[in-house]
Amino acid sequence: MGLNTHNNRKESEVRRAAVSPSVIAVMAVIVLAVGMTGGLLLAWRPVPDSLQPASTDDRTVAAVQDTYDDARTVDITVHTGASQTIAATGSGMITATSCEPGAVVASGTAPLSIDETPQLALHTAVPTYRDLQSGMRGGDAQSLNDELRRLGYAAPVGDTMTWDTILAYNTLAYSVGAEPLTAENGWELPVGSYLWLPEVTVTVTSCPAAVGTTVNPGDGLIVTTATPGYAEAVMPDAGSFPGSRSLQIDGTAYPLVAPDGGGIMTITDTNLISAITSSSTYAQLLSERGGPEGMGADGGDITVSLPWTLDETATVWDVPPSALYDLEQADGCVVSDGEPVAVTVVASGLGRTKVVTQSAKSLGDVLVEGKGHPSCR
Repeated sequence: MGLNTHNNRKESEVRRAAVSPSVIAVMAVIVLAVGMTGGLLLAWRPVPDSLQPASTDDRTVAAVQDTYDDARTVDITVHTGASQTIAATGSGMITATSCEPGAVVASGTAPLSIDETPQLALHTAVPTYRDLQSGMRGGDAQSLNDELRRLGYAAPVGDTMTWDTILAYNTLAYSVGAEPLTAENGWELPVGSYLWLPEVTVTVTSCPAAVGTTVNPGDGLIVTTATPGYAEAVMPDAGSFPGSRSLQIDGTAYPLVAPDGGGIMTITDTNLISAITSSSTYAQLLSERGGPEGMGADGGDITVSLPWTLDETATVWDVPPSALYDLEQADGCVVSDGEPVAVTVVASGLGRTKVVTQSAKSLGDVLVEGKGHPSCR
C-alpha cells in the first residue's frame, strides 16, 4: 500500500508538470491580446471631416423642371385724408336721389337729379376750373380725356380738348340723362357741368340734400368718407429675379416698378390706389375698423399685404435638400449627371428645394447625397 501511494504521487506530479506550460501559454496570449486592445483604444482619435472619404451614396433622382413666379409680399399703407363734400353746381330742387349713408357713388353715374335733370358725377385728376372749348389745352382737358377713355368712351389721348372729346362726353351724358354739350353754347363745357368726385368711387357718409330741398351753387349734396390721398409701399429686393413685376389684386395684375434694392416707395397713381382700396383685402380690414364710418372725418391709415410677382415666370429645378453641398448663403452645388453644377437656392419646402443654375445649364439626374463631392466653384 505504501508503494502504491508513492506511485500515485509521482503520476500526479508528472501531470501537473505537463499541464502547467500549456496554461501559462494560454494566459500569456490573453494578456497580450488585452494589452494590444487597450493600446488601440488609447491611440484612437476621430478622423477630421476633411479627411473622411467621399460619400459612397451614388443614388440619383431626376431634377424636376418647374415654373416659379417668385411671389414676394408687399406691405402697402394707404393714407386717407379728411372727408369731402360734393357741392351743387347749379340751382334748383332735388327731385330724385340715390344718396344714402354707406352707398357708393361711382364716376360716370348720376346719383341725383335737380329739377328732373340727372346730375353727372365725374372724377378728373384736375377739376374743370374754366369753360372748355375745342382746341384748348391743359391739365383739365387731359384729365377729362383720360377719364372718358377709362369709362370706355372714344376720347383722344393727350391734353387737348377736341371734337372727339365732345362726342365722348355727350355719349356719356346721354347714357345717364344728363345735359349734353350743344351747338347753342358753341359746344362748350362750362365750369360746373358735372359733380366733381375726388376719386373714381366715393363712399357716402351723409346726405345733406334730401328730395324736396332747394339748393344753390356750393350747397352740400353728398358728404363722403375720408378718401385715399396716397400710399406707401415697403418693397422687397428683387433678389435672383430682377425682371418686371406686378401687384396681384383680386386676380388682376398692376405693374409696379420698385427701386433698386427695395425700400419704401410712394404710390400716387390714383388708378392703382383705387384698385387697392377696392380690393377684398382692403374691404376686410376696413370692415374690422367698423366700415367707412369707423375711419372718422379726419381719415386714417390701413395697411394691406399684397403679392408682387414676376410678369414672366422663371425656370427652376426641384432637387432633394440633401443634394446641396458647399452652401454659402443661397449659393451651393449639386452633382448633376456626374458633374458638379453651381446653383442658387430660391425656395424650399415639403422636402424639395427649388434652385436655379448659375450658368443656365439644365439639370439631369442629381446625386441624392452631395456632401463630400468636388466643389463646383
